Amino acid sequence: MTLADLQSLNVEKIAKLPLTQKLLILGGLLILISGLYFYFFYVPKAKELSARKDELSKLESERITKKATADNLPIFQKEIQRLNEKLKRALVKLPSRAEIDQLLIEIPVKASESGLEILSFKPAGEVRKSFYAEVPISITLQGRYMDTASFFDRLANMPRIVQVNNINLKPQGGKQPGREVILDASIIITTYRFLEDAGLTQ
Repeated sequence: MTLADLQSLNVEKIAKLPLTQKLLILGGLLILISGLYFYFFYVPKAKELSARKDELSKLESERITKKATADNLPIFQKEIQRLNEKLKRALVKLPSRAEIDQLLIEIPVKASESGLEILSFKPAGEVRKSFYAEVPISITLQGRYMDTASFFDRLANMPRIVQVNNINLKPQGGKQPGREVILDASIIITTYRFLEDAGLTQ
């Protein structure tokens, strides 16, 4: 039985129909109503419910993450403070541009205090890295072995980072009996300068 047939029926005709046909008509109507309900009401509401559940799940996940962050905030703040203090201590070993000039004075002074004669002292151009610059200095010295070792020890105990590279030691005029060996030493001393424009703050 089609929808057109159902529309042509009136109450009197339906009342005269046998019970079987009445049941078929009722069943058809129930199926039609159920289909309309499912298509126009249940499906959209089910989609909306699913979207709301997804949104709720996302919000709950964000809430848990933010709560965990909030719970750990004091720990994070202490860690940031510790790292800032560590950075400040590290930056003490990296002189600023203004302090480099003073450092270039201190190195020859330490050589003289060690008993060495400075033959040449040539700071080279600095080499920029990420947040610091290397400042190499070529030095030629003359003196006894123990004086040279004393100079290296004084450099190692400076508060700034000073690295000694390319050490070349030669005995002056060869070793002579009864005379202390005098060394000609050529070295490269590298110190490091903090770049103020690198985005770090002390």
